[in-house]
Amino acid sequence: MLFILLSRLIGGFDLRVLLPFVGRTLLASGGMALVLFTLKTYLDHIIDTTSMPKLLLAGILMALAKLLLELSFGSLAFLVVARLLKMEEMHSGLVGRALKFLRIPWL
Repeated sequence: MLFILLSRLIGGFDLRVLLPFVGRTLLASGGMALVLFTLKTYLDHIIDTTSMPKLLLAGILMALAKLLLELSFGSLAFLVVARLLKMEEMHSGLVGRALKFLRIPWL
């Protein structure tokens, strides 16, 4: 709905330019989803953060560590797949500045 309203407001989009971007983004998101599903399944067998006795301070810290691992691996998976797909957006904006700042040559 918002896409239609914005399209009317600015006079339309060039879908030939937009669709490849959307396709590459969906592929990168699919790669990230696969990594996250695998990691979450593996971590759920190792770290149990759902039972009540474990929800004390140690359990909360373990859940936080698990969340940070999933966030890190998911972000890295998206960036790697986006780089493999040669997404132009990897070199512009906030992502481009962050990668230049971190000096990660393989991304």
